[in-house]
Amino acid sequence: MNFSTIQYQINKGVALLTLDRPASLNSFNTQMHDEVRQAMKDARNNSEVRCLVITGTGRGFCAGQDLSDRSVKVTDEAPDLGESVEQNYNPLICHLPHIARSFPSFELVQLITYHPIALVPLL
Repeated sequence: MNFSTIQYQINKGVALLTLDRPASLNSFNTQMHDEVRQAMKDARNNSEVRCLVITGTGRGFCAGQDLSDRSVKVTDEAPDLGESVEQNYNPLICHLPHIARSFPSFELVQLITYHPIALVPLL
């Protein structure tokens, strides 16, 4: 898989997903949402993956939504930022526990949000 806003690799059962937009403090744009979804789908479906580690490059883990991604002209209607939350953020957060549940050996899902990483054990 080739990505431009994230890095994704698997090594010894650990999937490492790195948000890679350091100039914008790894803030999410539409492309990053799509790429993270693809990487998480791969982690869920790959029998070698036992843990997903999410981290970010640069000095910040993630600054949230990149509001410049929603730029509009003065004559345009204001973008519905709530739509972005409903279509991107909520499904992303809700999806994390389901990654682990797809494994037959599932015993515990634990999301640890500790700067600069989030760990999702898939054991």
